[in-house]
Amino acid sequence: MSQLYLLKNIADIHTGFTFRGTVTEMPDGDTHIVQIKDARNHWENQHSSNITVQALPKIRFQGKSYVRAGSVLLPSRGEYVRASCLQMENDLPVVASSQFFVINASEHLLPEYLCWLLNQPDIQHRLQHDSRGSNIPMLNIRQIGELKLPIPDLSTQQNIVALERLAEQEYCLLQKLQHNRQQQSQAIYQKLMKEHTA
Repeated sequence: MSQLYLLKNIADIHTGFTFRGTVTEMPDGDTHIVQIKDARNHWENQHSSNITVQALPKIRFQGKSYVRAGSVLLPSRGEYVRASCLQMENDLPVVASSQFFVINASEHLLPEYLCWLLNQPDIQHRLQHDSRGSNIPMLNIRQIGELKLPIPDLSTQQNIVALERLAEQEYCLLQKLQHNRQQQSQAIYQKLMKEHTA
């Protein structure tokens, strides 16, 4: 049976880096940056909450507010409140903008499970409800820290994460299959039109 924990007691929570002025993306930059638009685009295109660092834009960055592999990023403002989990596969560091809460899980909590949990409908509804009350929906660290979350043993967490990965893979395969069918249908339509007008 899962025990309920306050998020603030099982993870470190802080805000991302506050940039002064406009962030300029540079192909030859020395640091990857992740903003809400990147997380949203990744979800819409890949249907996955795991963000691969290589897909992120680069900037020139002199600060030290880096995030680490497995950091869970939760938007702090706006209508989009889906959590993302960073997957590191190269040597370049990553900085998250202050649009995010950066959540680093304790050793007894899998980052991927925490990300999955924060994206469950009941938690998403709670986050959207808590962010109301202003022209721009916003959350604060206190609200996030007070979230009560069910945390099972590591084995159960691993099983849930594995099932979620399979679901994401299945979705991608179905999307590719649908795309291929559309291309085949379009080719048939064009052939029929040519034969009809010949």
